[in-house]
Order: sequence, then structure tokens, then C-alpha cells
Amino acid sequence: MSTENSNRHILLVENESIIALDLTKKLRSWGYGAEYVLTGKRSLEVIASGTQIDLIIMDIDLGKGMDGTEAAREILKKHNVPIIFLTSHTEKEMVEKVRGIKYYGFVLKSTGDFVLQSLIEMAFDLFETHHQVSEREEFYHTIVEHASEAIILTNQKGMIIQANKLICSMLDYRQDEMISMSISDFFSEEDIKSEPIHFKEIFDFKTVRSQRRIKKKDGTFIEVEISGRLLPNGYIHALIRDLSDYKKSYDELQKELAEKNQLFREMQHRIKNNMATIRSLFNIQLTYLKNPEACAVLEKVISRLMTMEVLYTQVYKNAEFTQLNINEYLSQLIEDLRSTIAGSAYILIEQKIENLKIDVHHVLPLGIIFEELFSNVLLHAYKADEYGRMEINLRSQESNIILEIKDNGQGIKDDNPNGEGKGFGLSLVELLVQQLDGTMEMVNDHGTKVTIVFKYK
Repeated sequence: MSTENSNRHILLVENESIIALDLTKKLRSWGYGAEYVLTGKRSLEVIASGTQIDLIIMDIDLGKGMDGTEAAREILKKHNVPIIFLTSHTEKEMVEKVRGIKYYGFVLKSTGDFVLQSLIEMAFDLFETHHQVSEREEFYHTIVEHASEAIILTNQKGMIIQANKLICSMLDYRQDEMISMSISDFFSEEDIKSEPIHFKEIFDFKTVRSQRRIKKKDGTFIEVEISGRLLPNGYIHALIRDLSDYKKSYDELQKELAEKNQLFREMQHRIKNNMATIRSLFNIQLTYLKNPEACAVLEKVISRLMTMEVLYTQVYKNAEFTQLNINEYLSQLIEDLRSTIAGSAYILIEQKIENLKIDVHHVLPLGIIFEELFSNVLLHAYKADEYGRMEINLRSQESNIILEIKDNGQGIKDDNPNGEGKGFGLSLVELLVQQLDGTMEMVNDHGTKVTIVFKYK
């Protein structure tokens, strides 16, 4: 166990408790003091309490509430502490979220222990380097030479005045060869024309990061990330990271991700087809049944199955698997249900459904609730061939979803022996409303009005 590590304390912010516990134990096994919290809000409280925290490993996606990037911004407003972002996502949008935040690493949860441990060590090294540069500029050249990253120091004309051993090794130059070379000597004319060096931004004391090709001594090019900034003494500090291995790993990851997405799409397609097959089998079986009660039960099963089938169809078509547009989902469900329920043509349906994206985990119980109430109106609210009107209203109010279904039929009667509302259907609705942590109100007044309210944010 490193004595240096034992004096360093790491705060892990991870909303998955099992992952958090596992990673905390690893950090301790590497010699660090470590603790974890499950929310961004709790991380702010720990930092504000004065607890010694030398580095933060922050999950970007923390579920409900404050996400990792928001928590990082709040922490960095008052505290200078290195942050490494942790994520299980590979989408470009997730990487874009950390732009503008001072961070010391970005790592996937699937990354091996060696890479993570190395990244933590690198984060401490970089933070320590930056700290010493700002407070002890007289030792800057020594720090550059012994830094764990490739570094070039230039004057404001772009002439190199110092190059550490790592950058010399990366480009196959001797240190004395690189001194007095121009930074532009390492870029092709085409690259300079297509992407000029952003000296103006650097002179405005902005840190400029870019991915470019730089030329080695033998004329070949390598992909690097360059981070340049102006120092108080007027020199330009450029930190250079070789992206060759990263690019190779990234390309392999993209290929693997594409294969997994294709597999997922195929699985969704098969599930959808299987559900359609099951529904067809039920429809065939229905033609052989003579008992009206048995037919009614099987028709309800088919109707509930259709609710799930529409959901899977919407998910399959949607590029975003975590949320669905509730207007599109319920509109399709209404159309499908009307086509299967006899007598629905006599019912005028007025629908006002707000365009909202709702978490998929909420959509299925909401869809089954809707199917039960909707089909109950079509089947029981009116006499055969009787004209009627149904109003469907779904809207958001603050952080709540409000669903109202109203008809002008005969209403639900307590002594109605065939009322679905007094059987399994209403019991199922009540159970699913509880699952959504919502409330349900049913009023009989010249028909039936059902109002369901639940939180969706």
C-alpha cells in the first residue's frame, strides 16, 4: 500500500449501490481512503462539510434529481478538486454533457481496473502539476520535465522553448532538436488551412482543446489531443495525449456497439412477432368458443395483449429506448382497440393528448390502465347500437400526469353483476395506479368520469 495513496481520499458518486460498494472496495485495496454517496445532492453536502476529499469519481447519469455534470459544476464553483467522470453510456450526447467542465478523466464503467487505476493516478498527477504551476512558477520547468504527460512550452510566436522527454519520445526527436522549432512544423499545410491554430483564444486566457494529427520525425502522422493555454508568464503550455490506442479502442467499441444494437433490434422484432402470433392464436381459439363468458374473458386477454404489442411496436420504431411519446402510443392504441371492439363505431371519441415523452417503465402500466378504462366504456357504458360520446384528456401539470376518461353512458352501478369495474379489471387498474404511486377518482354523473394522477418527473 502506497503511503501517498493512504493520505488521499476519494469520493465516489454512483447511484447504483452495488457498483458503488464494489468500486469503493477496489479503491481501498489500491491504498486510497474512499467513501461513496448515491446522489449528486449528497456529494455537495459531503464537500461542504469540510471532509477531506482529494478526488471525485462522478457518475454522469445519477438517475432522478441532480445529474453528475450539474453536481460537478456546483462543486467546482467553490472547491478546486479533480473530477473523473464515470459512465456506462457511449453515446456522443453523454460525452458532450461534460464539455465546459474542468475534469481529469472520462472512463467507461466497463473499463478494466488497470486503466481506471492509471487514470486516477494520472488525475492526481495532473492536478498536482496544475497546482504547482499556479503557485510555484519558478519550478515550472522541472515539473514539465517530470510530468506524466507529453508537454511542450512555446513563446507567443509558437517557437518551442521546452519539450519534455515524453513528447520527444512520442515524436522520435531529441530534446535539443525540438528546441527552437515552430509548433507549426508538426502540422501539414492542409491541416493548418482546414483548422488553424487557435492562438487568439489562447491569448484570451482560454484553454483550447482539439484533436489533430501531428507529424513525427519520419514524416508519419499520429492522432493526438492537444490542450493549450496561456501561462501567467506569457508562455503557451501545450499538453499532448497520444490517441492512437484510444482511437483503436473507440473504433472497436463502435463496431461492437453496432453489432449489439443490431442484435437488440432483432430481439425486439422477434418479440413483436411472437406477441402477434400469440394474439392470432387467441383469435383462432375465440372462434371455437361457445360460452359467452369465456369469449368475453378471452377478448379481454387479447385486448391487454394488444396494449403490450403496441408498446413494443413503438419501442421498436423509436431510436430512443428509454422514453416514448405518449400521444403517439395512446393514439395508436385507441385505433387498434376500436378496430377490434364491436359497436365502437357508434361512439364519438374526442381526444386531447399532450405530446409528452414518458419513461418506458411508466408507459406499460399506463397503457394497461387506459385499455381497461377505454374498453370498459365501449363494452359496458352503452346499450347495443346506442350512440355516445367519450372524452379522453391527458395533460401534464407541474411534475404530474393527469389522465381523464369521461363518457355520457349509463354509469357504473354497484349492483351491476356484469360490471367490469367490479371485477378483475378495476382491481387491475387500482393495482397499477398504486405501482405508479398515483391516485384514482371515479365519479358517476350523467355517465362516468375517471381521473388518474401520477408523477412522471
